[in-house]
Amino acid sequence: MIIFDLDGTLVDHEKAAKKASIALLHENSDVLHFEEKEFAKMWYDLAEEYFEYYTSKKMTYPEQRVARMKVIWGKMSRSISDEEAEIKYNRFLGSYEKNWELFPDVLSCLDAIKEKKLGVLSNGDFDGMHAWVEGTGSEALVTSGTGVNYDGEGTGLNFVKLRTWVDSMKLGIDILYMPYELTRRLTAAVAEIGFNNTNSRTTSTVLAQIQYGQNELGKRIMFWDGVPIVPTDYLVAEEENTGQGSDARAKNSSSDKQYSIFAIKFGNVFNGEGGLSYGFGATNMAGDLWKLVPFENLEDYDASGLRLVSYGALLLGSKYGLGRMCDIEDVEVIVTG
Repeated sequence: MIIFDLDGTLVDHEKAAKKASIALLHENSDVLHFEEKEFAKMWYDLAEEYFEYYTSKKMTYPEQRVARMKVIWGKMSRSISDEEAEIKYNRFLGSYEKNWELFPDVLSCLDAIKEKKLGVLSNGDFDGMHAWVEGTGSEALVTSGTGVNYDGEGTGLNFVKLRTWVDSMKLGIDILYMPYELTRRLTAAVAEIGFNNTNSRTTSTVLAQIQYGQNELGKRIMFWDGVPIVPTDYLVAEEENTGQGSDARAKNSSSDKQYSIFAIKFGNVFNGEGGLSYGFGATNMAGDLWKLVPFENLEDYDASGLRLVSYGALLLGSKYGLGRMCDIEDVEVIVTG
């Protein structure tokens, strides 16, 4: 297999970063009084400087990008909070992703070696499944019809939308991930208060598609149409209708909370399967999932300890391996007929 890096090898990172930094400058022209060339160079220099802080473990990745924004605003004698800095950086990041371009000779190179197994490994901060579904804009957010990126339109979980959305997953689905807030609503609908609808025939049909069984650990789990529904506290409340790209579905900071659910088809990308998988280890696909780093003495504690280190990323073999329904309210689930 031939493994390619992404930034600076396949994609013109410097060109995209320059365009995005200038877009950020114009967006904040009331505060940032720089010439375009001056600002682009400052952005590049700060990125190089603070990435060294990250790789030397002086800062985490999120900390260094917040710090860079604070330095820039500080040059104008302005101060911004960590939250404001994160929002402004995410605006840059969304613009940066939209300006990704391949180098001119990439397609001809890939065509010349297309008979070989090819792969891409690249470091970076990537907002997981949200960014896979929406980050590059390749799959538009839809409110009806087919599509793997579905808008819940600020209502309770709607079973008509759910069915249409799942039907768009051409490879099928293995699991539905939901936040606990929505699985509690679904459990209440089945076992306690019923569905929000006016059609008893439709209610009976939906109830027939919801069953309970056991997972591999013997724990009770809900199924819908034979698909396991797994509640997870990793799916937290989000701001309604926020952002795009890696800024999509920002963590909730107001009183109006909305949620997302994910439909996943698992598959080994390195075997040519179109599903979602997790790649880890070295570029030759060797190595352990975890590296153990022992500490004989912990600072501030009379104890030893272990650090678990893992290098990996989500890999998606096809856009039909992952779907999302976003902007769902924590209210009664809906059935219409």
